[in-house]
Amino acid sequence: TPVAPPAAPADPDRGLRAAVLAAPHDDAARSALVQHWLGTGDPRGELAEIELALARRLAIPTRKALRARRDQLHATHAKRWWPWPVEHRTRGGFVHAVITDNVEWWLGHANEVLAQEPVLELALDDVDEDSLSQVARAAWLSRIESLRLRGPIGDDGFAVLCKSKQLTRLRRLNVSCNE
Repeated sequence: TPVAPPAAPADPDRGLRAAVLAAPHDDAARSALVQHWLGTGDPRGELAEIELALARRLAIPTRKALRARRDQLHATHAKRWWPWPVEHRTRGGFVHAVITDNVEWWLGHANEVLAQEPVLELALDDVDEDSLSQVARAAWLSRIESLRLRGPIGDDGFAVLCKSKQLTRLRRLNVSCNE
């Protein structure tokens, strides 16, 4: 009788990443993944460790050196880690904010990005009433805590947004500079 091949080993990165996505404010979950990355030689572990350190009080020379190393890691690896055509900000080695005027791209790829990164802040420029309607219905909107919208959304678009059942975590909303 044929022997079944051995089961593929569990991917610890996936499980640890899922913990970070489930609890984006939990630095313990993030630290566990950082330790895994550091243990496997993944430079993203160093980036995460640096960014977590930068969130604490530091002497000015130490802060300056850590920022320089963070910038170097971003310059070397960001396109591989985050290959998306959107501006972003990171915290603790993960994308926590996305800023884009390519609303159509975001609407088509938000689930892909959010499956990998605990994005809590979203800024969309050039939003119109039609794309705002899609944003307001999107299940991923329930993960967003800070939302900035720019574009001709009008009163009707704003009303659609206000009626969205996906705004459960929203703490900040900026709709200035709209018609």
